Amino acid sequence: MTSTRVAPEYQRLKPKQARPSCIGEMIRDQMSGLASNIFIREEKVPGNWNAGQATITFEQALQQAKVFAAALESIGIGHGMRVAVFCSNGAEYTLGVLGCHLHGACAIVREPDMPNGELVAVTRATKPHLMMLSPVQSAIDEFITTMAGLEGGAARKVVPWTTAGAMAGDSDMLLMKAGHSTGGDFPGRGHPFEPKVSYVVSAVPPETNTLICMTSGTTGTPKGVMHTAGGLAYLMYDVMDPQWYNEQILGAPRMEGDLRPTVLSQQSGYISGHLVVLAAVQLHLCLIFAGTEELRGWLKNGWPETARPVVQMLLPAVITTIWKNASDKLAKKGFLARYLVKKLLASKKGVVEANANSPDDTKGLGFVGGLAYKKIGGKIRNALGGQCRLLVTGGAKPDISMLQFFWSCGLPIYEGFASTEVLLAVLNLPGKRKLGTAGTAPHPGINIKLNEKSEICVKSPMVMTGYFEQPAITAESFDAEGFFKTGDKGEWRDGSDGEKYLAITGRIKDMIILDQRENVWPETLEGVFKRSGLIADCVIPMSCEGPDRSYLIMIVALADSSCTDDQLKAQLAEFGSAAGIQKHEYPLAFVRSAFPFTKDNGFRNANHKLLRKKIDSHFKTEIDEVYAVKAAPSDSWVP
Repeated sequence: MTSTRVAPEYQRLKPKQARPSCIGEMIRDQMSGLASNIFIREEKVPGNWNAGQATITFEQALQQAKVFAAALESIGIGHGMRVAVFCSNGAEYTLGVLGCHLHGACAIVREPDMPNGELVAVTRATKPHLMMLSPVQSAIDEFITTMAGLEGGAARKVVPWTTAGAMAGDSDMLLMKAGHSTGGDFPGRGHPFEPKVSYVVSAVPPETNTLICMTSGTTGTPKGVMHTAGGLAYLMYDVMDPQWYNEQILGAPRMEGDLRPTVLSQQSGYISGHLVVLAAVQLHLCLIFAGTEELRGWLKNGWPETARPVVQMLLPAVITTIWKNASDKLAKKGFLARYLVKKLLASKKGVVEANANSPDDTKGLGFVGGLAYKKIGGKIRNALGGQCRLLVTGGAKPDISMLQFFWSCGLPIYEGFASTEVLLAVLNLPGKRKLGTAGTAPHPGINIKLNEKSEICVKSPMVMTGYFEQPAITAESFDAEGFFKTGDKGEWRDGSDGEKYLAITGRIKDMIILDQRENVWPETLEGVFKRSGLIADCVIPMSCEGPDRSYLIMIVALADSSCTDDQLKAQLAEFGSAAGIQKHEYPLAFVRSAFPFTKDNGFRNANHKLLRKKIDSHFKTEIDEVYAVKAAPSDSWVP
């Protein structure tokens, strides 16, 4: 085992200072004076709008954010006024939202690559005073033409980002020319406001709304969620602890090479992406931006030397896909590979938590366990860049087998519970964790309770102030004590340290009540059944609930179309029995889908969560035909 040597261009974290008065001052103080630390590193494939690699230091990023803040000030954008930062995943988005926070403007963010029709709907719903558009926004002329007819709403002003004359003619629509090229030509260079780099960050009242983030739309029409300057400041100063990161991550042993404090970001525009940006500022992380195709290529062909992240914040669906693909490949390798995996899981079971930050520690594994860790675990670690110290995920109930697999391979996964409305509620941390739960509250100011429905309810400075211009829905979302009702079902589990850990057990609205009054949580069952190599994807539809519907059916996309129902039932029985699935939780009939459910075909949102209502609607005819047969299918195969 070797000791850590941080890459030479990175300075250690600054000691925690006295609390600044606002979020803008926090950002300024944390980013200033870091002339060599790289803040943004973009990896782009040749042929893209920004071919090659671009890097921006903390000091450069701060200066460019000040340029944007100065531009906002010069045209009369004041505290709380809404600025739509509709940019692609990368530097434009990051510098735009940081500029808004420096100035106290309210940044409106959306998912990357949102289609124009949805972008127009978001704009109408949030009524921005100013819009910042990425040059890679598709069909930009069509979007501008559509938005020209916007009723009321935006006081549209022209503020070019890199060049004057952003718009032709006399249109007052904003078009930010936010492109940047390789070789250090950063956004803002040549901007008419560039001389005003002495921009002074002013105090922003903590109750000022400084962020509107759109919900994912899984529960209906996306809504604009408002967060305050005080809530974001609480997140950065009180919850994100630099000392913990300095000791637990930078101070932990690692396997090889210089340890570069880097984090992978894929989700700019969603709350998870915003949390990553603020964490990068507070903890001096280097943001690595990569699109879906780049990430797929790196997972398959290897990571560039400059893009080997130490921390990866990945969606549960992405981690599950990596695990499932790895498991399927290992299963096809033959007896030896399967034997090594079995030995690895068994030998690491008692070691994993005690050595969370020592991924190369094979003490107590024995010869075969150590060999399995090196051969099997090494392949998985290298598939994620070889330098990853931890994975962070949350927002869905995890598969315990998946967690054990990654932990055993030397890749600890720390789950948390975050949402657009509450920012961060609970989190597992090194030294304070319980596998299979979302963790505990990372700060005393976060209060959590379970109501009579076992629904997770949260009250903290980070909880939203409400949904933009939707007071009725906002009021319904809080209880009489001011707790936000998340819609997620949970339970408390005791940890060995005497702490209570929160486990997410499903979505309240996703629960199915069968005709005999049995409660079923489809997400849990789908996670178990998808362990089968025969299943590419599956969904238990919500329309299993209804009069005279006493059993479940499952919509299934098969990995092999020649698979028979009997073969499928045998696999479900095997995996269901191992997971302790109850008899009424097995599907007794199947509807076959010719395709898995993906974001690309419109059946998952950008967070890869199922759009269940849409799936039910699409397969309504097939589902109704199954239930039209009065006699229930045989359950003789069910364990």
